[in-house]
Amino acid sequence: MHIRRKKAFRQLFRLIREVEAHPEDLASVRELNLLVLKEVLRDEQALLRHRETQRALNMQLKTGRGSKEASAVIRARLKRVIGYIAARQDQIFIWKCFGDALAYVYLDRFSVKHAFFETDRLGIKQGAGSFPARRGCSRKRTWYSKSSITTCQQYCATLPTLFATAMSAY
Repeated sequence: MHIRRKKAFRQLFRLIREVEAHPEDLASVRELNLLVLKEVLRDEQALLRHRETQRALNMQLKTGRGSKEASAVIRARLKRVIGYIAARQDQIFIWKCFGDALAYVYLDRFSVKHAFFETDRLGIKQGAGSFPARRGCSRKRTWYSKSSITTCQQYCATLPTLFATAMSAY
């Protein structure tokens, strides 16, 4: 696995360690979320460009009547583009792992498991898809950039009460 953006990787690693050391510091949590979102969006845009190139090369191979040498050049380029796509998908997985690490800072690992597996049948939940394709992505980015820390603190302050209420039902 090749890490393309080593500076961003180091910064995310530093931020997750900072959040682990001081979980009440929500400014670093916000910075971590924004950086993960920025990196995932950047790689998803590159992934879309590479897939478009792949489609064009496939179309050129199927419809073009070039010589064997020209077809070999197109196939070599197509193989390289497929490698780029795989590398970008791996990179997106790494960025999303930082978001998972943030969840593990605040939640028990057995509680997070319910977010990954289906509860009504055996199996893993379906992936969320790409960020640009999701509705409301721009609103989330705006909320992250404009939201006040006090809103997050107020929400986090209600969590113990909600947890105690839920546990009293058992």
